[in-house]
Amino acid sequence: MRTPLSQMLSRTGWVLYILSLLTPDRRGHDIGARLLLVAPAYGVNFLINGLRSLGHAGSLTSTLIGVALICGFAANLALFVRLNYAGRITAMLLPWPSFVAYCCLWSSGTFSHEAAPWTLFYFYPWALGITLIHTSRLPRISQVNGEPSRKLAT
Repeated sequence: MRTPLSQMLSRTGWVLYILSLLTPDRRGHDIGARLLLVAPAYGVNFLINGLRSLGHAGSLTSTLIGVALICGFAANLALFVRLNYAGRITAMLLPWPSFVAYCCLWSSGTFSHEAAPWTLFYFYPWALGITLIHTSRLPRISQVNGEPSRKLAT
């Protein structure tokens, strides 16, 4: 049996996560779900190209962007696997490397000024949803009368 707090955090997190998949980008052309599907392909492409050209200009940036995109995709997968406490904390942090990479690219002029980080409407409910879902599964939140929930115990 889960606590009321755990249930509320979980439900709110899943609603935000699903909303993020349906939220359009700033131009209304793409939705978060499309970006979820292409992120691993772009991440692997950036990573491979960066590793192939190590030592050349831009190779480290490409490698780091690839890693950041893969981290963001892994955040989605982490919702569906059983994790221990450290794994849950790590999973809560996984959305942020891709956001930091985007901010760095935007500030360097790689993206247009109109594509500012605050225009990533789908990102914020996605990251918050993932954080709330994992928070709801943390042992202190999911305990009933000091006993961990059997369903969530790892």
